[in-house]
Amino acid sequence: MSPSKLVPVTEDGLHGMVNGAGSSGESTTLMDSEFDEYGETTDQESNNGGGLTLEGTLDRCLGRCGLSKPRQLPMLLIVSMILGATCMAWLQRDLFGKLLGSKIVYDAVLLSLYGVTFGLMTFTALRDPGMISNAMHSDWVSGQADLPKRTYNDESCERPILRYDHYCRWINNWIGLYNHRSFIVMAMFLSVVACIGVLADVALLAFCWHTTDWWQKGCLLLHCAYSLAFAYYVLPIFRQHIRFVSRNELAQDWKSDAFYIVHHAVTGEPIAVNTLEDEEEYNAYFDTFQYDGTRNPWDEGCPKNCRIFWCTPRWTDGQLGEF
Repeated sequence: MSPSKLVPVTEDGLHGMVNGAGSSGESTTLMDSEFDEYGETTDQESNNGGGLTLEGTLDRCLGRCGLSKPRQLPMLLIVSMILGATCMAWLQRDLFGKLLGSKIVYDAVLLSLYGVTFGLMTFTALRDPGMISNAMHSDWVSGQADLPKRTYNDESCERPILRYDHYCRWINNWIGLYNHRSFIVMAMFLSVVACIGVLADVALLAFCWHTTDWWQKGCLLLHCAYSLAFAYYVLPIFRQHIRFVSRNELAQDWKSDAFYIVHHAVTGEPIAVNTLEDEEEYNAYFDTFQYDGTRNPWDEGCPKNCRIFWCTPRWTDGQLGEF
């Protein structure tokens, strides 16, 4: 039984780490929604009332609008971003113009922020994530060659993906060798959009409360609530992926518990998490999972890991993502 299928629904969604780095505190609901490869509701989720969650409600509403499940979250993200940008370009722009006496700086920041964000979303969603060539695929299928290291065969993808990280439901694309960096930058810009939205609304409510109409206050409050909800989802995802980069760990490694250990309750001996076959034993140890860098052959320390991730050429001939 795969350990990744045994993860219980707890408040602690992150595995612990040696020396206390990256201690737990995330929600498994968020991380599962990001790393879920198929976006299907399991029988266990249904029995636990999963259909009554915010995501379950959105699934039903969008499904009734004719949107298939793989398209629901991307459409929700795009529409919400467009509505948020419209509000920022309309109400907030007018109020900041009156407050600062000029709209030039505000316009430049807004256009740059949303322009780059939408550009990154489009590139990451449409870019080939790094599927192996047809020749390599033929050799692998015929048994003449093995897949390169860190390559993963997702059954829902036509060919295995080099340096496979995960499938992102928010953009309906796999993340691999060719679009991993743009995904990280996209998550950063989405986080900035959410934070700037909150700060802008709070500032305007504080400085313009007595000079705005009731409907303007209402719009600012609604946009602030949206930005807070958006930040609640995107910030932990961005923080988790930055942590992966710092350890040269892929999300696929994290899902399979490849580099995590627990200590035996009696002897204290380290036990590889991915060797735990019993579901009850796995769940009992879950809150004590620790990242063990010695088990990760790709982890060369945070500075070098970051340099490898950001500076290694990815589009050169013969690049197989084995780094």
